Amino acid sequence: MSRFTSRKIALLLASVLVLGFAAFGCGPPEEEVEEPEDPDVDEVDEPDEDTIIYAVGEAVCGWLPEQTTGSGFSAPARLFLEGLYRLDVETAEPVPSLAKDMPEYSDDGTVLTIEIHEGAKWHHGYGEVTAEDVAFSFNRHVDPDVDSVHQAQFWALEEAVAVDDYTVEFHLSEPFGGFIYNLTLMHPGWGGIISKEAFEDLGVEGLEEKPVGAGPYVFNTDEYIPREALVFDAHEDYFKGAPDIDRVEMPQIEDSSTLAMAMEAREIDMTLLRDVPIWEEYTGRVYPIDGHTYDEIHITKMDITTINEPWDDPRARWAIAHTIDREAIRQIVYEGYGLIPDANILHPDMMHVEDIGVDIEHDVDRAHELFAEVGVEAGDVEATGCTYGSAEYRNFAEVMNTSFAEAGLGDVEIEPLERGAFHDQRGSVENDFVVIAHPRWPDPDPFLSLVHGDAIPPDGINFCWWDEADDLIDKSRVTDGDERTEIVTEIQHLLSEEMPQVPLYHRQGFVMVTDRVGGVKMGPGWHFDPYQLYIEE
Repeated sequence: MSRFTSRKIALLLASVLVLGFAAFGCGPPEEEVEEPEDPDVDEVDEPDEDTIIYAVGEAVCGWLPEQTTGSGFSAPARLFLEGLYRLDVETAEPVPSLAKDMPEYSDDGTVLTIEIHEGAKWHHGYGEVTAEDVAFSFNRHVDPDVDSVHQAQFWALEEAVAVDDYTVEFHLSEPFGGFIYNLTLMHPGWGGIISKEAFEDLGVEGLEEKPVGAGPYVFNTDEYIPREALVFDAHEDYFKGAPDIDRVEMPQIEDSSTLAMAMEAREIDMTLLRDVPIWEEYTGRVYPIDGHTYDEIHITKMDITTINEPWDDPRARWAIAHTIDREAIRQIVYEGYGLIPDANILHPDMMHVEDIGVDIEHDVDRAHELFAEVGVEAGDVEATGCTYGSAEYRNFAEVMNTSFAEAGLGDVEIEPLERGAFHDQRGSVENDFVVIAHPRWPDPDPFLSLVHGDAIPPDGINFCWWDEADDLIDKSRVTDGDERTEIVTEIQHLLSEEMPQVPLYHRQGFVMVTDRVGGVKMGPGWHFDPYQLYIEE
């Protein structure tokens, strides 16, 4: 990349490794270690005047919205893709983007009509964005030949239809007020629109190598280094006007210490951080770094494969839940930040969600009693699970594996996997547990879709293989007001009784920004968008 070179990253990482060797006494003899020079802030070039460097901590596994999940995709997606709607940074509510206004609903609520702006241009010379592109993009989520990982989330969509060049209709099987979030470009990027012509020209493999969007920034394929560096240049023909910031660089750096040192050296402008001790150490204490926090409507949970023995019995599922020290996760992994969930995955700040007064105690004795009730000795329990391989989830796995061992279980282990391997493995019934995170929004349906029968693999991400709430979830989707609150409350009780998922943690987010970046706004989620930012004079 132009400034955040591999050499500089290697220098910073070498400093961290040397400190690590010294701390554990496992490095070469001291006289054989060549100490790298510390980064000299005075000798480091300031970032280019019209460039922002936003470091990301994980790789992107693909560039097509229907196949991609994860935070690694969501920030780049909001740069080069366009959506009918985007999220307001401060409220996390949908606001028009490519759409001229909010949808117009038919009298029965099953048809949404949306007009789009004329003159929006695709990148790389693929012409104007039309309603046909919009319909093509969303129909891919419900096309059985595509196998969209978000198919269950689009349960209500029967078909998207291009009425004319700039008008698209969404035909729903039933009225669903929360459907607008499916049309919103946000995490995990499913609201992104792709070019029908580019897809027909390049195909899946071609678009993975040369992503084509219509957003404010163009994916720079010449400087793209998979799993290392992303570069985006301003889209001069963007229909809202070219961005003020000419270039966004996204180096991938997983190590939090390296990230913080690079920011102190003014090699990075901003990053989302998961390592709370590093965040606390650097923000507000190390010039020129400012720290920001925000609450996320988010869940990290352990899905239990309910079709495997003994996990087909709710008592066994409650037993394993009792062995997990969730407060230890919050304290050790997140330094006491964030929120421990109740006994269901719904976030307390969601609409229609009530406090039902059911919690999961860390109670090893009760766990042993429940295992005995299903005819299993705790010491004979064997189970395997997997999770992401990033530092945050390696820490998760370590705390959970310690909990299992201290509870006297047999061979029970959560194994962190590299993201690509995790995506390949997570849908296998050979897993007893899958520890996975899901950021969503204020409506409860996206969380509930994670336990709907329509999302059972291979077509979705219901890694519990559990569908006992389907009727209630379906009913909640076509009701509103107090009636919907009552139904959602009933679902909360059922989830708490059946425990197909062990809710582990509701996340709080941490952002580090250098003093050269202004306009940072925080709300229910960190929705990175250079349109809100500017470079300080």
